[in-house]
Amino acid sequence: MSRSNQTEYEKNPAEFEIEWAGGGDEGHFKMYDKGTKTNVDIPFPVRFAVLDELSSLNGWLKQKKSMAFSNEVHNTTNQTLHVKYFEDGKPREFVEGKYQEIKDAMFAQGVKYHKVVYALLLDPVEGLIGGGTLVKFLLKGGGNSSWIEKGFKGEKVGAVVVNEYKDEASAFKFRVPVFEIGEISEEEESYAMDADKELQKYFRSLPHTTPQQEDDRVPDAVTDAGESQVPADDSNDSDEIQF
Repeated sequence: MSRSNQTEYEKNPAEFEIEWAGGGDEGHFKMYDKGTKTNVDIPFPVRFAVLDELSSLNGWLKQKKSMAFSNEVHNTTNQTLHVKYFEDGKPREFVEGKYQEIKDAMFAQGVKYHKVVYALLLDPVEGLIGGGTLVKFLLKGGGNSSWIEKGFKGEKVGAVVVNEYKDEASAFKFRVPVFEIGEISEEEESYAMDADKELQKYFRSLPHTTPQQEDDRVPDAVTDAGESQVPADDSNDSDEIQF
């Protein structure tokens, strides 16, 4: 915090990051276990209430041989993305710009668009995550396409439920989650509203065109990851945002 700018930033309330693994013979969500520093599979069903959606860039940066990540933005047209990588154990900025300005160069380097879905997990994941936990889903490639095709964006839905995957194929085989709309109780809706208020308070505490706090934004899954831990892609190599 600078001497002249005494703004205090809220801590990101999302307790876990959950990704879709759909390459090869996979077809499941996964999360990073801080204790074992490994990815852990999350079994179906997965049921959650959507709180908000953002965008980010993440992946293995070939040029720097490092995992890369960006800040998360609500609007890719007018908000700046700051892509960082690691050098000597510290985040270093690689490039900044609007999504359309940097997407081709980043895609060529292996850094891809991710839909970031903040959500309240409604049912527990046995032994891993308790029900009522605020999490965020990182969806790229086929996972993002499946999300967009379902048309959740801009709509108030009940619960989102994933019970299965389906096979897709382009240049190679991959699997995508099947998102469905489920029921949500009045009590769960109330919990989701409270969680979203906490989340929006966090967003309001952040500058909208600059990187989020490094010590808050950088997850252990990024700092600990090497190229061998990057999962096989689950898309048709398209890195475009689908509206």
